[in-house]
Amino acid sequence: MSKHQRGNGRGSRDAGFWICFLFLAVMLSADSALAQSVSVSTNAVEEGQTVVTSWSGFPGNVNVEVWKGNQKWVDANTNVSGSGSQNLVTTAWEIRGDYRVKIVLRSNTSINAYSSYFSVSDPQVSVNTTYVSEGQTVVASWSGFSGNVNIEVWKGGSLWQYANTNVSGTGSQNLVTTGWEARSDYRVRVVLRDKVTINRSSNYIQVIEPMISLSTTLVDVGEPVIVYWSGFASNVNIEVWKGGSLWEYANTNVGGSGSQYLYTTDWEPRSDYRVKVILRADPTVNISSVYFSVTANVPDPPGLSFPSSYNIYNRDTQGSVWFGWSDVPGAYEYWLNIFPDGQSWNPVFDGQVLDFQKEIPINSSWQTGIYIWQVKVRTAGGWSDYSNARQFIVDVPPPAPTISGPAEGSIFNPGDAPTFTWSGPSGVTVARYYLRLVPGNDLNGSPVFDLEPAFSGQSVTLDASGYAAGDYIWGVRAIKVTPAGYSQSLYEWRFRISCG
Repeated sequence: MSKHQRGNGRGSRDAGFWICFLFLAVMLSADSALAQSVSVSTNAVEEGQTVVTSWSGFPGNVNVEVWKGNQKWVDANTNVSGSGSQNLVTTAWEIRGDYRVKIVLRSNTSINAYSSYFSVSDPQVSVNTTYVSEGQTVVASWSGFSGNVNIEVWKGGSLWQYANTNVSGTGSQNLVTTGWEARSDYRVRVVLRDKVTINRSSNYIQVIEPMISLSTTLVDVGEPVIVYWSGFASNVNIEVWKGGSLWEYANTNVGGSGSQYLYTTDWEPRSDYRVKVILRADPTVNISSVYFSVTANVPDPPGLSFPSSYNIYNRDTQGSVWFGWSDVPGAYEYWLNIFPDGQSWNPVFDGQVLDFQKEIPINSSWQTGIYIWQVKVRTAGGWSDYSNARQFIVDVPPPAPTISGPAEGSIFNPGDAPTFTWSGPSGVTVARYYLRLVPGNDLNGSPVFDLEPAFSGQSVTLDASGYAAGDYIWGVRAIKVTPAGYSQSLYEWRFRISCG
């Protein structure tokens, strides 16, 4: 073999060697890429828990990196074996759902692999109140979940309903409790959809049912109605409604359970009253009573108090007379009516009185004669009938009788029978006379004779045998004709005669 030929043979052998080497390297590289793997023990943890990452198939030592989204965050370890595991303790980690682990071959960083994504959560759930009236709104709030969540409402140990699903890991939800059963073991549970073992529950919520009742549904004006209420979570206002309109507040800012007297004095008679109790913190939470009626019977007339019947008043000197009657509960006003007998169309007083008595002046403009007076009252039930009427007389006294005898200063002996005589006044019809005999000089003293003679005569003979010796005074008055039944007279004229 020539030298040239030997050279060519060595060259062929060298070329074959490199071809084989490159083929083997490519195959080893392919085998190495196919065998590399990275995994994490869970796809979601709560902040502070541990995620275990495992890897294998790297042909040399590696670095263990933790990534947030598309950015490297931190090296969990460096220069460790191409197969192994690493605990990742998530204490103080940011709450997010795009963590992953990247394993990088140190000798050739183009050889690397990623784990699947995992999330870190710090769940918090709260409610704005734990005590509400049925119909009121509870606001549930949550935060710190690394992904979308479901919002569950539980009764005791059982899921009752979903308030919402597949919503953000931070948010809030209004829970309107209209129609909810009255119970104290409601709670809200927020569950991470990607890993249902990550969840949080709120405190228990009590839902109470507002209730209202009345002591009665029918009263007369002036009588009370009692309203009772309970089941409100906080203070309330008590409203009284007429039909479809608020009429008045019976009370405000009072406890969520209680009672209230409604005094119906001066209330309008009607049948569509009702009471509405409203939660001050949330006026949409309210409850109305059944309707109740306030009725007004026509009142009885007042009872007359003074003056009594058959009084006689001196028109020229009386000045005035007070008229009084019983005070009627619920009275708006009274009406006093005074007129001459037989002349109801011609009253001397016919008008409103706001009290239960009235002073009426009497003067010379009044005609003499009998007067009738009566009173009626107005309440919510309307006007009563007039009371029973009473009578009185307005008149002027007759002139005094003219005394005839005995003469002034006459002296009688004990046992005498003196005759007292007089003559009646002219122009007056006298019904009777009234004789009074008193020891001493005061006709108002204690009399020994103080009688109306049983006749309308103008003389009286007395047996003086029983009278003590001394001075006496006597007088006589005329009494005009008055209607039957009148027993009083204010008319008196006096003359004095001493005797002894």
